Amino acid sequence: MVQYAEMFAKAASNAVYKAGFDGVEVHGANGFIVDQFLQDVSNHRTDEYGGSVENRARFALEVIDAIVKAVGPRKTAIRLSPWNNIFGMGMDVPITKAQFSYLVSKIKEAHPTLSYIHLIEPRSKGDDVLDHDPEGESNDFIREIWTSPEEDENGRRVISSGGYTRELAIENADKRGDIIGFGRRFIANPDLPYRLEYNIPWNDYDRTTFYIQNTLDPKGYTDYPFAPGNPRSVANKHPLAAVYASQRTMSTSKLFQPLKVGDITLKHRVALAPLTRFRANEKHVPLSIVKEMYAQRASTPGTLLITEATFIDARAGGYPHVPGIWSDEQIAAWKEVASAVHAKGSFIYLQLYALGRTAYSAVLKAENPSYDLVSASDIPLSDYSKDEPRPRPLTVPEIKEYVELYAKAASNAVHKAGFDGVEIHNANGYLLDQFTQDVTNHRTDEYGGSVENRARFTLEVVDAVVKAVGPRKTGIRFSPWNTFQDMGMDSVSKSKAQFSYIVSKIKEAHPTFSYVHVVEPRAKALDVLDHNPEGEDNDFIREIWTSPEDDQNGRRLISAGGYTRELSIENADKRGDIIAFGRVFIANPDLPYRLEHNIPLTNYDRTTFYLQNSVDPKGYTDYPFAEGNPHA
Repeated sequence: MVQYAEMFAKAASNAVYKAGFDGVEVHGANGFIVDQFLQDVSNHRTDEYGGSVENRARFALEVIDAIVKAVGPRKTAIRLSPWNNIFGMGMDVPITKAQFSYLVSKIKEAHPTLSYIHLIEPRSKGDDVLDHDPEGESNDFIREIWTSPEEDENGRRVISSGGYTRELAIENADKRGDIIGFGRRFIANPDLPYRLEYNIPWNDYDRTTFYIQNTLDPKGYTDYPFAPGNPRSVANKHPLAAVYASQRTMSTSKLFQPLKVGDITLKHRVALAPLTRFRANEKHVPLSIVKEMYAQRASTPGTLLITEATFIDARAGGYPHVPGIWSDEQIAAWKEVASAVHAKGSFIYLQLYALGRTAYSAVLKAENPSYDLVSASDIPLSDYSKDEPRPRPLTVPEIKEYVELYAKAASNAVHKAGFDGVEIHNANGYLLDQFTQDVTNHRTDEYGGSVENRARFTLEVVDAVVKAVGPRKTGIRFSPWNTFQDMGMDSVSKSKAQFSYIVSKIKEAHPTFSYVHVVEPRAKALDVLDHNPEGEDNDFIREIWTSPEDDQNGRRLISAGGYTRELSIENADKRGDIIAFGRVFIANPDLPYRLEHNIPLTNYDRTTFYLQNSVDPKGYTDYPFAEGNPHA
């Protein structure tokens, strides 16, 4: 038995680390060796591997332990068939429940982040499927042990298989939240998820082709047809074949594969970057058209959207027609936006924003005569008018007030407006970035003068926001290399030291923090270079923030800045990043769909980017969806 456990572990390691599988499932079902040890009908041993519920579970638990040690709990699963009578298996109902309750409880206790348990439903008997579960037989006793809403963040799931129709699958998923496993139906319908979603009739399977050994004959294996009109089909005779010809190879890219971020699960790694559009009224309330714009870009289910930068408070502003998140009216408008995005099956984070020295003093004074232009130090922007006052350094009590404002804004976004999380804007020369970089921070108190002190304000904001909404709902954006608004430290080594320290401290304090969002070095001010300047890259942040063994935390890195389809696929496959698109997403509301299917992109109209307080759809909600997109 010890040797078998080692063989299971070795096979798991081969599968994950050498063959590149996402995980392994232990076959503990249908009368095979692990199941033979579990059930008393086939286990009459009198040693430590038989004779009691605990002993009969020992071999299965040792196999699980060995595999988890080899590849990790989040890459390990097990399949069980408590009620199947195939190969002479099957125990009495009370013994069955006792045996599998014990096994599942012990797995959960030892490995709370195990990927999933796969259950065969009682209506599956041998090679037959009954039209109902036999009396007294149900897998709900396992579900009650294994899953619960408060444990959802572990990503621990139940897969249920056995005789599912479309109606039963929908009912089960809605009632219990199970993943539904299909077998024979998937053999005959290579696009089964698509057919289920759009209620397209199924192909019938040919049972005579199930077990044709050692053959390359496609009959009954790879010759089943895709549904007519399915854009994911690569059938040569399909009229859209030329458009979708790359699907078979490119759909395997990580860019189009699901992943967990914080406490949400995306269906792909294409995200909407934050984009200032000035579509709010004089009270910083998002206009009605804003809801439609975000809903359009949420049309590909499972997409992450990050909103335009949003003021945490009136005193943190200084631009007209930029949205806020402090008043009831603002919160109500944003709640409609978040609800519209969720209705499309996508997710949305709100970006939290304070301007600092980049504000217009006249706009601030119009909001409230007591509001001053502030920053880390009294260093103005180089291109500001001499009529503008120099920024006043924030006092320490004022810094503490700003920390509280960030936390309050985060709470408003998540708990009142219904956002999935918030992103702290620590990039592009705005207030937090002004404290972070020595070019704008000449303070001599505890908020300046050293790497540690320049990071203090940001880290206090992070701690306060995490306390308000939780680490899995908190992200942050950095631009270590951007020269926009006079930013940029005077050496590569200084930049790396400053941002390495901040990222390390966030990881140390909040290991389940949702993500770090970085602007790539090729993004300089408002331009995008065709390469990264020498010595400048964000890999030093990636090395701190992400690693395969940390993957289970759901902690991610988002990368933005001048990405093409080819670059985004390369980055996602090589580094595992989520790729955020800005201007390209403006002009292509179905960008994730277009990228996956290699559909040409619509060009954006730069003249429409900043139409203040406007409900004109031109350049905002009038960009077309791709022809044939089922989500349009």
